[in-house]
Amino acid sequence: VTPTVAADSALELLRYKKVLEKSLEKNICEYMEIQNSLTNQYMRSLEQAMAKAQAEGDLDKTKAAKEQIGKYREDYAIPYDAQGPAFIKEIQSYYIQALDDLEIKKARCDLRLFLDYDRALEGFQRSLVRSNDLAGAEGVRIERERLKDNAVWIEARELVETYNKVYNVSKQNTPPALNAQPATAENKMRSRSPNKQAIPGAKPLPIPGGRDRWGSHNYKYY
Repeated sequence: VTPTVAADSALELLRYKKVLEKSLEKNICEYMEIQNSLTNQYMRSLEQAMAKAQAEGDLDKTKAAKEQIGKYREDYAIPYDAQGPAFIKEIQSYYIQALDDLEIKKARCDLRLFLDYDRALEGFQRSLVRSNDLAGAEGVRIERERLKDNAVWIEARELVETYNKVYNVSKQNTPPALNAQPATAENKMRSRSPNKQAIPGAKPLPIPGGRDRWGSHNYKYY
């Protein structure tokens, strides 16, 4: 194999890597954008719930909503107050479930990107072998082996596998909807998500994975 051929295959492999990195970066940006939207909506829901309680002259509900607003402003996290009033648990449950749904769909998108990348590398490796660039093919194989230790891929794969196992997801079984009852031990304390129409400030959410967002990435390896 001439040095030129080996250099060309190395440059092409680098291009493949950059395609993957750019796609993963896009996933992260979209995930953060929607996550921020959810947490902002949570705040608005609490504020509207407090305004409604005040208008009704309900002291306990007003104080409960005000307390949760204060907690959120301290650490900008959505807690689940198992001992809180029903209307607070309802709001928190809805947004916690939405964030959980967002996380699993991001993991699916990341996993799909890695699998597509590995398949593209496999085809590239075979083409290098056919063109007698064995050094280049070996470099591609090393990159594919390296993927097995990639932390993002491992995390996405484990999350999707755990989710599928918990909900018995298969080609014949549709994954649970956003308001499905959580089944993991960690989530047992969370109640079933209510209808979003019952949540003040809630509105349709651009959950990733839909064809209009994450499902339409324009990444090409060839």
